[in-house]
Amino acid sequence: MFIQNQQITERVVVSILVKNCISQVRVPIASNIQCVAVRISLRKTFTVCCIYIPPSQSFSKDDLEHIYSQLPTPVMLVGDFNSHHTLWGNPQTTSKGNIIEDFISKNSLSLMNDGSYTFLHSGNGTRTAIDLSICHPSLFLDFKWNVAEDLCGSDHYPIFIERILPS
Repeated sequence: MFIQNQQITERVVVSILVKNCISQVRVPIASNIQCVAVRISLRKTFTVCCIYIPPSQSFSKDDLEHIYSQLPTPVMLVGDFNSHHTLWGNPQTTSKGNIIEDFISKNSLSLMNDGSYTFLHSGNGTRTAIDLSICHPSLFLDFKWNVAEDLCGSDHYPIFIERILPS
């Protein structure tokens, strides 16, 4: 199943791909931030929400709270937040990074990022961590998070979130 946000901002479309054999249902979201969500069932049922915030877009903690309030729990938020914070591996913290850190803290969420860089700026070669994976604490130990070493033709390193199967 291909779930896609129909709203296009800066020619980016937010999408989530889920195998047809996995139980799934789209979760509608009303937001001025580009996002799409799906409720899936693996070993447990949870919601995945993919978010894209362009570098030029302003947002507030209330914008994130509005999205979060529409999602059935537990939730995994993933995407390109274009926000910098030392908490997820950047050398400096921006006001957008502080908004996200405050949102994570207020909602007692877990940051899956391990400090690895997720983006390579093609103009100046700097690497930053702007792609985030945030989840409800009940999901944190069920998944392994890592970043690929190969850009695969993109300026974002692919992020793999793998389910850890019980022994």
